[in-house]
Formats: sequence, structure tokens, C-alpha cells
Amino acid sequence: MSAVSLYALNEYVRRVIQLNFKEPVWIDAELAQVNQSKGHWYVELVEKDPTIDQVIARAQGTIWSRRFAKLQRQYRKQMDLAQILVP
Repeated sequence: MSAVSLYALNEYVRRVIQLNFKEPVWIDAELAQVNQSKGHWYVELVEKDPTIDQVIARAQGTIWSRRFAKLQRQYRKQMDLAQILVP
């Protein structure tokens, strides 16, 4: 088995996604965990098998503070609701 750098792997995944999805993609998932620190948001997304309510996919992500501010300006009404739902 050969080793590959994390950067090379991320670039490969980015290119595969870019080639297969011509438009931006919204992810349909459940927010399992949300944490905020210094303006940054750390989220864990999960997808559950609806028949057995078991997690079948999990991903973690970060929304950096500048990006969050931009999203907040773009989606003010939806984000206001999110602020109520997320302590």
C-alpha cells in the first residue's frame, strides 16, 4: 500500500466532486452536534438509515467565522431561525 499526503487526498476528492457536480450541492443530513468557538462553527453531520435509525454516514465540518458571517448575510431569515434552535 502506498502512502499519500492529506493535501493530495483532499485535492483528489475536491476534483472528483467538482467534475461530478457542476452546480453547488446542498447536503441533506442531520446535525448531530454543533459547537462554536471564537466565531467558528464546528458541526457533525449524520445520515441515518430510516428503517433501523442507525447512523450510516458521518462527516465533520468547520464553518470559519468569515464564511459564517457571509452566510448569515445571504440567508438572514433562515439563520435567525438557526440561532433560536442552536444554543
